[in-house]
This record gives sequence, structure tokens and C-alpha cells, in this order.
Amino acid sequence: MLRTFEGILPVPKVLWLDCDARWFPEPALIYTFSPGVTRPKNATAGKVVGLGTNFGPRLREVLAPQFLDALTAIHAADVGAMSFTSMDCPAAGTTQSARWQLNRARRVWEEDRGEDFPLMDVAANWLERELPVLDRVSVVHGDFRSGNFLFDEASGQITAWLDWERGHLGDRHRDLAWMTQREKGHLGEDGKTYYVCGLIPLDEFYERYERASGLRVDPDRLTWYRVLNCYQIITTVMATAYRVAKLGKSHQDVLLTRLKGIAPVIAHELSELLEGRL
Repeated sequence: MLRTFEGILPVPKVLWLDCDARWFPEPALIYTFSPGVTRPKNATAGKVVGLGTNFGPRLREVLAPQFLDALTAIHAADVGAMSFTSMDCPAAGTTQSARWQLNRARRVWEEDRGEDFPLMDVAANWLERELPVLDRVSVVHGDFRSGNFLFDEASGQITAWLDWERGHLGDRHRDLAWMTQREKGHLGEDGKTYYVCGLIPLDEFYERYERASGLRVDPDRLTWYRVLNCYQIITTVMATAYRVAKLGKSHQDVLLTRLKGIAPVIAHELSELLEGRL
């Protein structure tokens, strides 16, 4: 994906790839250094992996158009003209894209969890019943948000888009639902306006996205992927982070255990999304 978007988006140039973990303990890649910061130096929010970063009015105005341009470039790209050797491509007009993502998330939850959480069973059953049909295959970044791009603080120019590890071919609504969840943004100076990833007012975001990309936003698919995203986040912080920390597989134990605190917030959001839909 990084090589595909060279010349289209500011992305690091890939220098070396170790697909089979011949040289490293795990599969790995090395790419060029990219200058920039993930948040303003005086920011008080966004200290944990960039969630809820407050860029302030000046940077918000400069960064927002670049943020939207990058998102539309990814989603509107012609997948048929690209060559991906390690990713399956779901068929448009089917539920394959949604099912593959749900199956992956369910498997991780079942393998990594340390305890039962009935809400997850309720969510998985609903997701299984309501699988949406894919209208168009898009490249999905998978973690498109503040904290995953670098920018020059003086000029506000985005210098690199990072963290493509969750990237796949599928439904653009996965990204759209991901970046608009509560913990990804914050309220503005008026205490009322919610800014998507700290950059674009929510009530403007989808309209501006449709106008820029030429792609429709389907409210029903958006809701389905919001539920899936809540399921995935809870899986990450309650199951995978717990398992990794417990087994001593990371040097970031403090961060992993701190992230577990997000679970109640996301569980509340998941309950609200499912209420009245069961």
C-alpha cells in the first residue's frame, strides 16, 4: 500500500521488507525517516497514541483540507488498476467484505480474551444478522485519524501518512465509522461542536467527504461499521492488550494497561448503538 500511494500521498519510501521474519523476530519492514510531529508541542490532549488531539483553530484550518484530500484519494483510488499480492479482494455486490472483517475480529476476541463479556456476544450476533452488501471495493487505511500523520508545525503541511497495518481492500465505511467515533475527536472551543479527529465539525464532515470523493455515505452501513469498530476496539484493549501484557510480549506494558481504560467508554457507545436494533 505504501508503494502504491507513493506520488499520490506523502508516505515514507519502503527500503526493505522481511516478509518471512528471516532477519527479524517477526515480519518487518524498514522505510525512510519522515520529519514532523503528531501533535502541537503545547497540546494538552492526544498524549496517548494521538486520540482526541486538539490542534487549535490555526492548525485545524490548515490541516483539515489535507486530511480530507488524503482520505478521498485513498477511497476513490481505482483498485482494479493496482496490484496487491498479499490481500484478498472482496466481491462488490456481496457481504464478503463485512463477513471477513467480522470473522477476523471474532477470532481475535475468542483467542485473546481473559474473561467473558456478554455484550460482545450480543454485538457479534447482531453483526452476523445484519451483514451489509459492498457497493464498491476501496482501499481502506484501517486507522485513519489524528496521531497517524506527521506534519510540520510551523507551516501545517502534512509530511507523512503512517500506520497502515490495518489496511485492507473493502468498504470505505470502515474508515468513515472509525474516525468519527467519540474517542478520536473532541469538542471545540464552544463546548458543543464535535470535531472529527480534532479537525472537521461532524455535521460538515460527511457532506464534504461526499462532495470531494464523489462517493455516497450510507447511514445503515455506517452504523454497522460503528458497531464492528466498537467490537474491534474492545477486543484490542480488553483481550489482545491484556494477553500481550500478561505474557510479557511487549516493552509497553504501562501503555497497554492504560489503554484498557478505554473499554468502558466504548462499551457504553456499543450499548447505545445496539439499543433499539435488536
